[in-house]
This record gives sequence, C-alpha cells and structure tokens, in this order.
Amino acid sequence: MESLSNILANAVHLGTAPFSEDGIVKWAEKNVILPGGGYAISGGFRCESSRHLIAPLEAMANDTVRRVSIRKATQTGGTLLADLYVPWTFEHRPGPVLWLMQKEEVARDHAETRVGKLIREGIKSIAHLLPEDLHKMRLQEIILRHGVPFYMRGPSLANTQSKSIRHLILDECWLYKPGVLAQAEARVEAFEKVGTSKIIEISQGSVVGDQFDESCEKAEQHHWQVPCVHCNQLQPLLLEERTPGTGKRIYRMTWNESGSEVRLVCRHCSQPMTWSESLRGFQNRGGAYVWDGRKKNPRHLFFDWPKLISKP
Repeated sequence: MESLSNILANAVHLGTAPFSEDGIVKWAEKNVILPGGGYAISGGFRCESSRHLIAPLEAMANDTVRRVSIRKATQTGGTLLADLYVPWTFEHRPGPVLWLMQKEEVARDHAETRVGKLIREGIKSIAHLLPEDLHKMRLQEIILRHGVPFYMRGPSLANTQSKSIRHLILDECWLYKPGVLAQAEARVEAFEKVGTSKIIEISQGSVVGDQFDESCEKAEQHHWQVPCVHCNQLQPLLLEERTPGTGKRIYRMTWNESGSEVRLVCRHCSQPMTWSESLRGFQNRGGAYVWDGRKKNPRHLFFDWPKLISKP
C-alpha cells in the first residue's frame, strides 16, 4: 500500500492535492489579503511563485496528519504557513490554539505586526468570529466569539501549563530550553485522544540529536527538488555533494571570477544552468517534494527546502 505521504507528494506535483475538503490553499487565495508593513509582499495571497508552500500547507489542514515538521531556510515563507493556518482553524477547525515562538518579545512583535494584524485586517471570511473590541485587545491573546482562544507566547514552561490545546505551533523550537517541547506537547493530549489534535513544528535549524531533530527523524521525509532545464530530471538544490564510496567532492554550483554569474550543474546530465529569474520560475513550476522511500509514521510528515529556491 502506498504511503499517505507519498500520495500527498505526488498529488501536489500533479497540482491536485485533494487533502482538505476545505482546500486551505484555495481558501487562502480567495480570502487572504496580506497587510502591508509586516509582510515583504502585501496584497492577495498567491502560491504560484512559491509552490514549495503548497504541500506543507495542505498537510497542516489534513485531518489524517497529526504532526507536521518543517525545516526551512530564512525568508522563504515558513512562518507564513502558520500565519495562514491559524485563521483557517478559526473558521474550519475551531479549537484552542497555542503558538510558541523562541522569545516572548518575538511573539509580541509577530502578533502585533503580522499574524494579529492579518487576523484583524486581512481576512473578511473570519470577521464574524472576531470580538467587537479586538482593536482594544492584546493580539497575543484573542478570545473569539465562539469562545475559542488563540495564544501567542514565548517558550517558558509557565506558558505551556494549565491549558488544553488542539492546535500547537512550535516556532524555532530548536532554540527552546530542555523540557519545554515535551511540556508543550502534553497540552494536546485531550484532543489527541479523540483524534483532532495537530502539532506543527517550524524551524530553520537544529543540531543532530536535539529535540527537533529527533522529532523530524520520526516523520516520513519529503525534500523539495527541482528539474533540470536540459533533461528535466528532479534533483536537490545543493552547493556540493560527495560521491558514494569515494567521498569525492562534486560542486553543483559555481561562480565566475566576478561573482556576477552563477551556474548550477545538473547531477544527472552534467549540463550547466545559468542562474536567472527565468530559471527560478522554471524550477518553481516544475519542482516537487520527493519522498525518500523510508516508511515511518504516515501521520507525521516532514518537509524541507533550501535557501537556494530564492536566490544563490
């Protein structure tokens, strides 16, 4: 039987991704207006130029997936996924939300300038759920009209206790102090027992053997790969790699002496591809998540992508 995560990867590559009856990507493209100030690109949300976001976002909204782990590069849309997921839950999967960030001041700033502002100004479809006095409230704690709370906090142990949580978002969790991750995860136990919990881990780094790394290793692995313009074969975007056995270093990205021209070298046909916005667009349109073939927990999916999808 083909694994759930492999089906997900293939469906997204084909552009179908039928994993949420509410269609979170279509919902976001229909309803979300990213406000200016907190987002590099404001206006109506669109996934066409960042297709690596589609599969993780659909997995987050997939009721058969209990946990999603994401290792992402900076400034490539990782936190935006959580920004979109939180208000989607208000409308489609209501339940207490706790979003932990690496520091209390980071959580406060993100609430005021990004997700809180998005909730208050950028999504008309949830306006009827928002309290009338939202403009007077701290955006780190919002109680919706149907009684569902949203909390945005730093990773202290005090912030992970005494609350039962359905949707738990762990942002930059590799920076948490020992014990915080386990304490936070304990908050979803009540919803986990009835099969409605969701844990989302989003982080730009980790250390081998730390809490986040161990969690990722338990998940089914999906890695973003892009096609060659010459042979159309998918491959990871790498600066270099080593040949099996000999360990010989092979450079997959080279620069000219002035640094003005960057070339990617295909691992299949060895043909060079000169970096340009046209090439980035081609690789974005043809890119896909590739499952590594190791059958692990199909209810826990891992996704990663490199900084090189943006620009070398």
